[in-house]
Amino acid sequence: MQIVKDRAIPRSAEHAPVSASPQCAPLVLIVEDEPELAELLDYNLRRHGYRTEIAGDGLSACRRIGAARPDLILLDLMLPDLDGREICAMVRSHPDPETAPTPIIMLTALGTLEDRVRGVEAGADIYLSKPYSVREVLLQTERLIGRRRAQRETEAALGRLERTGNHEEQWRQMLFHELRNQLLVISGYSNRLADKEPAPELAREYAQAIQRGADYLSRLAEEFLLLRRVESDQQDLPAEPVNPLWLVEDVVGLYRPLAAREGQQLALRTLGTPTPFATHPGALRLILSSLLENAVKYGKLGGNIEVELIFAAEELRITVVDDGPGIHPEEIERIFEKFYRGTQQSGHSAGHGLGLYSARTLARALGGELHATNRPEGGAEFTLSLPASDQGSQPR
Repeated sequence: MQIVKDRAIPRSAEHAPVSASPQCAPLVLIVEDEPELAELLDYNLRRHGYRTEIAGDGLSACRRIGAARPDLILLDLMLPDLDGREICAMVRSHPDPETAPTPIIMLTALGTLEDRVRGVEAGADIYLSKPYSVREVLLQTERLIGRRRAQRETEAALGRLERTGNHEEQWRQMLFHELRNQLLVISGYSNRLADKEPAPELAREYAQAIQRGADYLSRLAEEFLLLRRVESDQQDLPAEPVNPLWLVEDVVGLYRPLAAREGQQLALRTLGTPTPFATHPGALRLILSSLLENAVKYGKLGGNIEVELIFAAEELRITVVDDGPGIHPEEIERIFEKFYRGTQQSGHSAGHGLGLYSARTLARALGGELHATNRPEGGAEFTLSLPASDQGSQPR
């Protein structure tokens, strides 16, 4: 048996690892078949704030590495069953990305240069020859665990940056998607003004529709910033009193020319007594825009689209109904997932898969919910439910 120097190191002689509680302290797996050496390492490591486990042979070590996922392994080279190099190679080739880079200090009585090279080639971070200094073991343990912790933090930071970059690209796509739709509406009215030389009354109506579309586009940047904040920070949207009927009429008016291009009739009706309602108008506009775009896109050519505004005692409900092919039963919920494009219908592009996702995200941020169903007579029905709240101030 090899004698180890510095058999017991006082705590003050080393910097103990900082941890909030013993359960959070780094875990060191001691793989050593000589009980006295294992106990000595265990004693000193525990005195310096580490948690420890001991494995007396290679097979036991392999089982504990996968189960315990230690922060560092003190690995004896000469072991029963599997030697240290085989265990080291197994760790480095492990499929778990957290296990494979686990720091390894190889401990051995074989101290020649060739032995050291072979140990490093197997994947060991440090190669210490017996008799080794407990002080050095502690110093190297703290250094390697600190390095691995820093690597994890760097990897996490890089992951956050990558997700942020992807997030920015997603929102750019969504913004472009909405801009394109509203420009189609403006283009429709502009073509009527240019090509058909309408009567003054119709020309005024077309010009007003173009103005509404332009105003809508001017609000997009602010509204999308709000949607991004809701998605990233899970914040509620500030409510203000609005007149839901005016707001819905305005959005429906924006989509009538787009529906007319498809030969569709877009109708709006109300049930109940219109009352002031507290909500975020920009978010509600975006929800309705997404639902109407979807209805025009998948509705039947020459068919009908119905928007129903229902004022109830406890809630406000808005339904958008089309007479298209409906939604595949397995996709009723999936169509609300980000970037899920669904089963592409013949003659229709799949789009970006962001409209319905943003609609449900905003509905929930308003304290409500958005659901989709298939109608027995054919077509799809989307229902937006928002909790009602009377307001004494003048609605917008």
